[in-house]
Amino acid sequence: MTKQAKIVLNCVGPYRFHGERVVKACIEGGASHLDISGEPQYLERMQLMYNNKAKEAGVYIIGTCGFDSIPAEMGVVFAQKKFQGEINSIEAYLDFEAKEGIAINVTTLESAVYGFAHADELKSLRKSLYPEPLPKPKYRLNKRGAVHKNEVVNKYCVPFMGSDKSVVNRTQRYNYEHNKQRPIQFDPYIACSGILQLIGMMVFGIIFAVLSKFSFGQSLLIKLWTESSDQGRDCHNTAL
Repeated sequence: MTKQAKIVLNCVGPYRFHGERVVKACIEGGASHLDISGEPQYLERMQLMYNNKAKEAGVYIIGTCGFDSIPAEMGVVFAQKKFQGEINSIEAYLDFEAKEGIAINVTTLESAVYGFAHADELKSLRKSLYPEPLPKPKYRLNKRGAVHKNEVVNKYCVPFMGSDKSVVNRTQRYNYEHNKQRPIQFDPYIACSGILQLIGMMVFGIIFAVLSKFSFGQSLLIKLWTESSDQGRDCHNTAL
């Protein structure tokens, strides 16, 4: 397929398990590769292992071409183009309204579970990928607390644990090293509609963090989420 196509869109995750073989096949077959991953370990490992090979083959290997992380990446680019001057820092806030509940794809949950379980890999991976640190900013972006109330969205907010920060920082590093642009500091957050949602999110986050550290807990999280998703689909089909 990669020998016949110009571009392969890879939507099959978790990419930790299924992504590399597609990237490798695209480079060998001469097709560019796009995916919708939100897994920093996968993205940065592919950059480390296959960046030079992709250059030699004349193909593009591009990740996070979906909710992760086009809004964040293009939002920063848009702000840079419209801002008359140099941007020092950007804080991004994700706000959403769910009238009929929230559904998360099981594979997305799997990616989050295994990504959180192996988060320690990122430190050594980034040390190999980026041996030289970026210059320290003159005006450092103040870190928010684990929970803070934002005056713009007027809601309680917590750090967004997706790949947005990783993706934006990779671009900032590239622009600094190749275009001599000043790196932008970037921190993403997610807004909660109320105290109950904030408490629920924090409780889920604690349980998720603890269970993700053990193989039994990982299996349990995925099993429970799969069963609840199946039940939700059955109820929805019955209602229809």
